[in-house]
Amino acid sequence: TFYKDSKARFSSEFGFASSCSLKSWHAVTGRRLELEDPTVLWHDKTNKGWETFKGFVSLHYPESTSLEDWIYYSQLNQRDAMRAAIEHYRSGDRCRGALIWQVNDCWPVQSWALEDYSRQLKPAGFELLLAYAPILIAPVVEHGLVAAIVANDQPHSVDGSLVIDIVSVSSGKAISTEAFPVRVASGERVRVGGINVSELELRETVLRFRLLSAEIPDRWMMLCEPKELALKAAPVTVNATSNSIEMHCPGFVQDLVVWSDSGGLYDHETGLAGCKAATGINLNLKFDSPGGVANLRVRSIAGYHDIEFAAPVS
Repeated sequence: TFYKDSKARFSSEFGFASSCSLKSWHAVTGRRLELEDPTVLWHDKTNKGWETFKGFVSLHYPESTSLEDWIYYSQLNQRDAMRAAIEHYRSGDRCRGALIWQVNDCWPVQSWALEDYSRQLKPAGFELLLAYAPILIAPVVEHGLVAAIVANDQPHSVDGSLVIDIVSVSSGKAISTEAFPVRVASGERVRVGGINVSELELRETVLRFRLLSAEIPDRWMMLCEPKELALKAAPVTVNATSNSIEMHCPGFVQDLVVWSDSGGLYDHETGLAGCKAATGINLNLKFDSPGGVANLRVRSIAGYHDIEFAAPVS
C-alpha cells in the first residue's frame, strides 16, 4: 500500500518477494519440506529476516501452516503488491516509467522473481499481462466511495461504459449494478464513477469492473483483506485427458489456482507454464498438460476444492 506514496517520475528496481513453486522446492531436495524447515529458511534470499518476510504476508492472508500454504499466500501477496505499484504508477500523469526487479531466478530460492527457477510463472507474472495492457482499470477507494481510473495507452480513444457490479460472494450474483459513460483519449487517464460502499458488509461482497467497449478482462476488487473474505470452497468438475484439463468452478471463486505434481500445467489462453490465479463467477478454465496430470490440487482463498472428475482420465 505504501507504493501509493511514491511520486517518482521513473521508478527503478522495485519489487516484492514470494516463495518459489513446489516444483522448484522439489529441485532442491526430494524429501518433504515443512514450512520452517532449515532448507526453506536457507533458501530465503530476501535478506529481510524470516519473521519480517512472513509478517508482510500475514498482514493480508491467513497464517501459513504448511509449505503449500506459504507458496500460495506469499505468491498472491507478491501479486497484490506488484499490481498496486503498477496501477499507481500508470494511473497518474507524473510517472512515465517503471523498472521491475526481477523477472527470473538462476537457482531455486524465495525471491523477487516473477518466474522461478523451474520456469513456473507466479501469479504476479500473469497479473502483469493485465497491469501493462494498453487499457488499464485501476480501482480507487476514498472516504467510502469507489471509482476507477481508466488509463488508455492505445493510439486511439476509448468510448463506452464502465460498469461496476457489487457482487455477493455467497450467491455469486450482482446485488446492484451501475454504469458510467467513459471517453478516454490516447495517453489520457480519466477518473470514472463513484459508488458508496460504506454500508456494505465488506466480508460478503466484492466489486467487478467491466469496460464494455473494450475486450479486456474484468477487474475484480475485494473490499476487505483476503483473510477476512467469507467464502466456501465448492467442488469443481474436471474433464481430464492425457494432455489437457477443462475445469468448471461454480459460484464466485477468488484466486483459484491449480497445481499438479507433474508440474506440467500450461495456461491454455497464454501458453505459459505456472500458477495463474483466476477470479470470477462460474469459471470455465482450460489447461494444457503434455506431461500428464499427477495428484491434481485445486485451491482458492476459500481453501482446497474437492474434485469431481466428469469421466475417467484417459
